[in-house]
Amino acid sequence: MVRDSLSLRPEAPQPLYLQVKQFVIDGIRAGEWGDAKRLPSENFLVEQLNVSRMTVHRALRELKS
Repeated sequence: MVRDSLSLRPEAPQPLYLQVKQFVIDGIRAGEWGDAKRLPSENFLVEQLNVSRMTVHRALRELKS
């Protein structure tokens, strides 16, 4: 079950892509994703978090680095 998008705050000083990145990190730490479980797709995160695909793409790209 994915946490809701209330954790993302467009008005926050932190850019949305960093908030998405933290959302994914939190999901991994909570055991929702990672190890044997795949990370959610870009499209899934776009729909769940109501952000652009490019925002999600940047967050996931930084996580890969």
